[in-house]
Amino acid sequence: MSILDQTGGIDKIPLKNKKVLIIGSGIDLSGRKMASIIDKSNKYDVIIRLNKLYGSREDTGSRTDILFT
Repeated sequence: MSILDQTGGIDKIPLKNKKVLIIGSGIDLSGRKMASIIDKSNKYDVIIRLNKLYGSREDTGSRTDILFT
């Protein structure tokens, strides 16, 4: 179940005082092997992705709390 399903809509997502990571759809992460920082770290409370990502999961990770397409 996504955070949108849990909260009832985008305007009700509790982001105040949260650490949010926004990942765009560019190729900047390609080859950077950032999956461990994105997926396995407790550094971020919410991960937002924009559109389709380029690169492997090893580069971009797979955790997604909110997806905008």
